Amino acid sequence: MIIFVSSLCFGEGIKKDQEKESAFMAGFLSAHAFYSIVDGETLIPIYAFRGKDEKNNLVRLTQESLEDAVNFGRESLKGNENEAVVAVLAYDGYIPLDDGKYDAIFIEFLNYVNQNKYIIAIPYRHKYEAKAFTVFKPKLLELPAKSDNSLEEVMESFWVSLGVKYHIDTFADPL
Repeated sequence: MIIFVSSLCFGEGIKKDQEKESAFMAGFLSAHAFYSIVDGETLIPIYAFRGKDEKNNLVRLTQESLEDAVNFGRESLKGNENEAVVAVLAYDGYIPLDDGKYDAIFIEFLNYVNQNKYIIAIPYRHKYEAKAFTVFKPKLLELPAKSDNSLEEVMESFWVSLGVKYHIDTFADPL
């Protein structure tokens, strides 16, 4: 089952550069994802896309299981049945790091003009596991082999929409 949530306004200022636009949308969706889980809730996977009509869409994926929802979201990214210009998938999962396994919000985003795909994991600690909800520095898991933009330019669009004024310095110490 899919629940259509809304049409949103994000990334309006960068429509001419789909790669930066997808990063901007990814930052926005990251902020939304963290807002959804800060009180200990489970994140329902979210698929967002901008269609050729330049309208933004946000879809909560509510399949039988969270795993099914994530798989459906990945297939949506891959198949692009909505004929999107850019798309983002956000879901909760675990990331293995040197000192253990951590909860993380995974953000997969791409633009369909040049098929550049990025995957970012943002580890976090639930408020029940520590004194306070904590977000750690993001981990870049997948980058395109070639891009018209520098990684710095793409990530700048991500940070701006995430609402992080001081970028990476505002996150907790690295894990």
